[in-house]
Amino acid sequence: RPYALKCEYDDGDTETFTLAELQQYLLLDNATAPQKQAVAQPQLDAERAQHTALAAIPKGAPNAAASPTPFDSIPSTWDLSDRQNMLRATATLMPGHWDPAHITKFTQHIRQQAQELLDTATTNPSTIRHRHPMTDAECQRVSAKQWGTQLVVTTPSEIEQLATHVTWQPADRVWDPSYAGTGAIEAALHPRGVYTHSSDINPAMATSTPVDALQPNNVRRMNSYNIVVTSPSFRILDIALPLLTVGRELTCAHVPLHYVFDAHTARRSWLWELATAQRMSILLCKQKGPLGRRNVWLIIADTAITLQRRLKPQAAACTMSF
Repeated sequence: RPYALKCEYDDGDTETFTLAELQQYLLLDNATAPQKQAVAQPQLDAERAQHTALAAIPKGAPNAAASPTPFDSIPSTWDLSDRQNMLRATATLMPGHWDPAHITKFTQHIRQQAQELLDTATTNPSTIRHRHPMTDAECQRVSAKQWGTQLVVTTPSEIEQLATHVTWQPADRVWDPSYAGTGAIEAALHPRGVYTHSSDINPAMATSTPVDALQPNNVRRMNSYNIVVTSPSFRILDIALPLLTVGRELTCAHVPLHYVFDAHTARRSWLWELATAQRMSILLCKQKGPLGRRNVWLIIADTAITLQRRLKPQAAACTMSF
């Protein structure tokens, strides 16, 4: 296993590097290697200046204010079946103009999901889970069944495409909060040596950790996982996706094509902000999903530097912007 170097900043934050990562960071400042610089130099300089400013604060300095965390502005829990709570959640996670009818429909989806989960727990004690990657044909058959909440299995070809575009590190811990999945992502990444843990709110899905990943406190508790790879129910993406990116190094979400290119006003503003900060890459899946939809992977990083070093060269070359 490669050596891991632990860096501790003066503000108490820590970061772990492999030797290869450290060399890559050093190469970013090397004028003889401009091909390593996939993001604009001003963006890199701004991020380095921010780290330098933080490092200049004496550790344990008197009267120093505690460093804010990304979750400080988000409540620990919320009842999204209540319309007023839904309004507050969307305003916090994806601020902007929301059509009132959209909020009402969104709230109804959450209520419907809660009822379906209750029905599933009482009428369908069997579980569905795959420890091995399914074929695309198997995914299509499973997706056509009724398993309580909306279930669309991500195909092996879609997961494999993502896996070959991302640079994985030995220390990576991947979480799939599948929101009614089958463990397909875990089954596909495990053979690559990527430690992956699946959880699910749906009691019909056999996972080791039942977690409602729409609740901020549950997502906060899973922050030891530096990467999320998931394919949420498309109905809850506007809450699930921005919540999962909070404080996370990398979030890879499998979404339908129209989610990006036919986005409502608030979502488009949120995606545009990520794109202009060079924190997002859009990977178009080569094959259609099991229900005939064309899907994409949204790859969202905490910084532009993270996205640069996590994407392999062929992925950076096919980054889409809008």
